[in-house]
Amino acid sequence: MSTTTVALLRGINVGGVRVGAADLRAEFAALGATSVRTVLATGNVLYDSPGPDPEAIAAALSARFEYPARLLVRPRENLAAAEAAYPFSEDAEHHAYVVFLADPGALLDRFRAAHPDSTESVAAGEGVLLWRVPRGSSTQTALARELERANRGGLLSTTRNLLTLRRILRA
Repeated sequence: MSTTTVALLRGINVGGVRVGAADLRAEFAALGATSVRTVLATGNVLYDSPGPDPEAIAAALSARFEYPARLLVRPRENLAAAEAAYPFSEDAEHHAYVVFLADPGALLDRFRAAHPDSTESVAAGEGVLLWRVPRGSSTQTALARELERANRGGLLSTTRNLLTLRRILRA
């Protein structure tokens, strides 16, 4: 029995990098992935495991679509666990986000040390940060700035809102 793997691509279909879903599926299939499907146009690719190595995926996407591809690969169960663990209330005034990264605890510790008075709702999960932020401010908050600084420094992270995560899980 195969399991489903999810590749979460960072930075496609923004900033001039355009990658069509059909082209993305074709590239994954060419790398040996099976049962490839995409969800939305934000870089969410599901396929049956085992699939291509993440480094091979990044290299192939970089070459084919001429951009520096970066992605995190997770078992579908990891996304389901993150969705189930989201500890904050959901309402129309806030965005509910899941930030996927290798070491969420270290980033959360650094964030809390640098911003002890922050009112952002943030918790660490397994390979994720769970984040609740007022609508309209998600790129200007202290955590958003900390994530951007960390990504410029080489940390790989990618963020999905909880509604997108739920759509991925239904695919």
